[in-house]
Amino acid sequence: MNLKELRFEILKDNSDPIANTEMNGWINRALDDLSMIARYTKSIYIPMTSGATDYVLPADFLEVDAMSCHLSRLPLNDFHSEGYKLIGSTLKFQNTRIKGNIELIYIASLPHLASDTDIPAIPTPFHDLLVLFSVSKAKFKDELDDMQRVALREYNLRKEDFIRYINRTRSVPRPIKNVYGGGFNE
Repeated sequence: MNLKELRFEILKDNSDPIANTEMNGWINRALDDLSMIARYTKSIYIPMTSGATDYVLPADFLEVDAMSCHLSRLPLNDFHSEGYKLIGSTLKFQNTRIKGNIELIYIASLPHLASDTDIPAIPTPFHDLLVLFSVSKAKFKDELDDMQRVALREYNLRKEDFIRYINRTRSVPRPIKNVYGGGFNE
């Protein structure tokens, strides 16, 4: 469903008129709520220029998913190991000898919908999550507590389905044991 169709579905469950801007806000808040679950990934290349250690992360950055180099995330109180730290919106490299570019694959916030033809970046069978969240907000606004609780319960149950779907379909590379030479292939 696109944004216009999502708003139409929300209005079908409400007797009172609701402004498009208000429904858009609820839909985008639902996308924010689902961002860490959806594990929507993006990638950027970080140039490892001589002497530079700090890189400002994109505004939609939530968490590191993978890097093209084998660096570990370090605790903030580690000042000696090789790796990286996340400090606010900055990625800080420490004691690395990497040259060239590093590809950073990161979990990003789901893109907000603004235009009537925008389509959510979650699988189509789960677009109803955005409607259920918004209906819950509309019922809360109208002080219909019982109906708000029902809509919120439906949203949370459906969110659990979404979590199971993501966990089932997400491909997680595993190291393969090299049975001929010992150790692991990377």
